[in-house]
Amino acid sequence: MAISSDIRSLDQVNYATGIHKLLLTAALIFAFIFAFLANFPLEKQIESLVRAQIAKVPGCRMNFESLHFELFLPKVVLTDVNLPGSCFGGAKPLKMRQMALHFQGPSFAPLGVALKMSMDLKGTPLAVKYAAGINSQVFNIQEENFPIQALSEVLGSIPKMEGNVSLNTKVAMGGQQIQEMKILVESQNMEVLPQTLSDIKIPRLAIGNLLLKLESEGPRKLMLREFVIGKMDAPIRGKFSGTIDLASGAVAFSPINIKGEAALSPEFMNAFPILNLMLPQFPQKDGFYQINLGGTLGNPRPQP
Repeated sequence: MAISSDIRSLDQVNYATGIHKLLLTAALIFAFIFAFLANFPLEKQIESLVRAQIAKVPGCRMNFESLHFELFLPKVVLTDVNLPGSCFGGAKPLKMRQMALHFQGPSFAPLGVALKMSMDLKGTPLAVKYAAGINSQVFNIQEENFPIQALSEVLGSIPKMEGNVSLNTKVAMGGQQIQEMKILVESQNMEVLPQTLSDIKIPRLAIGNLLLKLESEGPRKLMLREFVIGKMDAPIRGKFSGTIDLASGAVAFSPINIKGEAALSPEFMNAFPILNLMLPQFPQKDGFYQINLGGTLGNPRPQP
């Protein structure tokens, strides 16, 4: 009898009233948030924050026309973005119709906010992980099979190329100085396209392998741990390492001290007759010319 009495008492519970109260409370909270965002100048605050962070990046004063905030999958969209060539070593600025900053949550190293920057490089999507702290910033790029052509078209300082590369890059900034930099670039199918550089006609060169390892050692010194180029039958093969002392303001004027060796195929030598006059001054070891590179990053000078 007690059990049937409990069942009857449960049947008399009014669940609809509780659900209605829950829905009403949720609606009031949502209305409050919506009204707050609609009246609080959130976009202006975000725009001020974005412009302040951009101003902290030395030698790369990115500019944009306008900014708007999208609440769904929260992100900030910058329109008519202009990246000066100093940001990536190019001669011409990079212009993009828009760039999106997706909120990824809090960042603990540095302490601040984590975002993902989505952009378009000549029709190729690129994602950059970005963490912004009070006085520090961290950029991270991790891409597999990224088209070299997209990079060579943006980086006007390198020849036009085809193929794919794997990118693993981390740059940490503290104020106006580099705190940490690690760059790893790898490719197994790199080709230099036919082109003319400084009145010199360059034929198509099937280079194949490429390995670049670059790390910072202090705010003004970069260590070229390893630069390897060329497969076994490539027209040019080489291996180099050394140091780069970063010049403030203009990276191209950074003094370099790089040593290594290079081997050139007869076909390559015939394509560039001037090499037959230059290379005899360099000693050879196992078919490789021993070469030291001095001068600057923008104007390297080979030395015996």
